[in-house]
Amino acid sequence: WFCDIMKSMSRLWVVGALSCVAGWLDLVAARYSVALNGVDAVALTKLDVLDGFAEIPVCIGYRYRGELLKRFPAEARVLAEAKPEYRAMPGWRKQTVSILDYEAMPMQARDYVAFLEQELEVPMALVSTGPRREETILRDSPVLRRLTSDRLAALRA
Repeated sequence: WFCDIMKSMSRLWVVGALSCVAGWLDLVAARYSVALNGVDAVALTKLDVLDGFAEIPVCIGYRYRGELLKRFPAEARVLAEAKPEYRAMPGWRKQTVSILDYEAMPMQARDYVAFLEQELEVPMALVSTGPRREETILRDSPVLRRLTSDRLAALRA
């Protein structure tokens, strides 16, 4: 059903054999990527794709023989046998497309972003709320100020 809903948003999915290679956010994989790559901020894109969902499942860990693993297991067989465990975050069922002010986003959307920041231990420096480049919230963060040579105020104008 996930793929059917996503396909209805034609700007995201191609028609063909690989028309749906997607799933819910996997925090174990995301944490691993953050650690492996030295990520100090994240650009959260396509937040608006989640606008229609009453609940948003997020994989918080892998269940293996009764234990919840929050980090990738060292052994491939453990990973093969483990099952993802999801936490259902409340959806917002309100349109976020074109919102350019973080505080104007629905509370549940802000809670989702805060949850991701807490779990990944990095800020969401950019939040995309639509398909156009202009539909991006630039959040004030030390990382974004550094990356923009402290020209953040000029970018917001």
